[in-house]
Amino acid sequence: MSETVYEKNMQALRSVAPEVVRFAGESAPHGKETSTNYAVAQRERRTHAGVEWIDGLRRPDIQTLGVIGCGTGERIHRPMTELRLPVAVFERYPADLRHALSTYDWSSFIESGQLRFFVCAERNMKINIETSALQIRSIAANESLFMIGSTFWLDGTLRGEAYTTTRYAGVILGLEIVFPEAVENGILARATAYRAARESRGPLASRRPLHISGFVSEGTVALETIVRNLLRGFERLGHRTTLVVEKFDPLTDLIVCRRIARFLDVAPDMFLVPIFFTTHAFDIYSNLLDVPFATYMTDSPEAIIRDPEQVLPNNEIFWVEEQYGDWTEKYGGKRGSYLPLATSYDHIPAAAEDEIEPVARFIGNVYDDTGLAGIPRSQWDKLVECFWSIRTEDACGDLKHFAREAAKIIGARHVREPLHRLWSTVYRVSAMQSLAGLNVEIYGGEEWRGFLRDTPIEPCYRRKLEPNQELPDVMKRALVNINLTSLPNYYSGNMRTFDASGLGTAVVHDAKRDVVCAFKDGEEMVFFRTREELRENVRALLADRERARRIGRAGRELVLREHTYMHRAAAILKAFGVESKLPA
Repeated sequence: MSETVYEKNMQALRSVAPEVVRFAGESAPHGKETSTNYAVAQRERRTHAGVEWIDGLRRPDIQTLGVIGCGTGERIHRPMTELRLPVAVFERYPADLRHALSTYDWSSFIESGQLRFFVCAERNMKINIETSALQIRSIAANESLFMIGSTFWLDGTLRGEAYTTTRYAGVILGLEIVFPEAVENGILARATAYRAARESRGPLASRRPLHISGFVSEGTVALETIVRNLLRGFERLGHRTTLVVEKFDPLTDLIVCRRIARFLDVAPDMFLVPIFFTTHAFDIYSNLLDVPFATYMTDSPEAIIRDPEQVLPNNEIFWVEEQYGDWTEKYGGKRGSYLPLATSYDHIPAAAEDEIEPVARFIGNVYDDTGLAGIPRSQWDKLVECFWSIRTEDACGDLKHFAREAAKIIGARHVREPLHRLWSTVYRVSAMQSLAGLNVEIYGGEEWRGFLRDTPIEPCYRRKLEPNQELPDVMKRALVNINLTSLPNYYSGNMRTFDASGLGTAVVHDAKRDVVCAFKDGEEMVFFRTREELRENVRALLADRERARRIGRAGRELVLREHTYMHRAAAILKAFGVESKLPA
């Protein structure tokens, strides 16, 4: 952070907005980002399908951009510099304002009037919110104001003294003042009626059947698959489900009334989400509507707000990886429970014996977005040896250490985020190369061709499979399936762990700790720790069909008995006090 930048901005503010100078304070901040800025930075750096958040602002009807909260400053700087938009900032945290003013030189924008700040130093939370809301309304009355930023201020009263008994009053207050359409369109009346109806029905445990709604962002294929499978599990237990697919757009969750209206159209008893969220994302659902949440964390919780007070009060958390529980306990104040993935294919029958082909198949992708497949063979060999020296026998390893060493061998331009792509690519390609001479087949994206070119296993590559029907059909007809998992899952398996075994084939799997605990080695699954063990296990199973079939049948029996999404749905409901009777 530059004190010179801070002083330039403060000098500009002294002549046009002395109240902002008093609010921020004369001294430049020191240290790291605030807890709020940590989460904002994660959101602002994201893209979806190559489209950045700022693209949502490229529209002719925006005269002035209203920003609730400075965030990291990027949400202010880019619209001003790239889109030439006037920006009005509403900030209630001096530390966040100081951070933003120390990051970007906005002195010329402040002096020209393109950038305006509105602050409220009132300690009383109710008055603070009312003041901010009225400031927004006064500008909106004269300009075409488009709001972005955080709705966190709407529920600020939830932890204040003013509303200790009425938990959602702060949200209603903000909606009434800032979003009059919430009243005009009957949204608040509908929300009140919905809440009253839920309360009259009593706790979840007393209701039969439940209505459970799953939430996913548009385009998140793997997460949507998991949510759909869980919803199917709830349905098998006799409950009703709906799937809500939201467009991925940082602006979407700020259009508060539209979100509430959409939710009230569904009106579930419980909400299921696959990513850890705090009040920043779901304060309206949780506080205004008092909806129970089940969070099933299947991926790294990048957007955790590091403030235990901001965890949704009625959110039960489940995770597939123990380290996610460590993070949620440290940064979210609630640990949650371990709940592994399950088979997506329990509805698919196993292949008939005469359909089983004497082949070992690997199904999965590799990545070549940095030109890795084109590096010289000598560099590739060094990279592979480096990888296997860092990878531990339980298929873990220090990802950042590997990235540093890889950069020394192949150059930094081939080492980019997300680092797990580099890890999984080197792992999978080198593992399959160790099977040269055996009857193996590789299915996945076209990137495989570049890595296998001019190698003994080049003829082993087939094609990318259609995921819903072709993939399980190809998988179940293999005598052996190979599963090479990747980071950031250090201890748990992946979807293939249960899918392949659940289809009745013998699975050769890396020795992930949680998977080793779930399956008996040599009876329900076969584990390897080194490339040499991988080759020997695959060779031995291909040579002994009867043993491979025994392992495949035993694995399928275990998966169907304990590892379906119906079992996972029952475990989620139990955390809310709802007991389930599993059908035979």
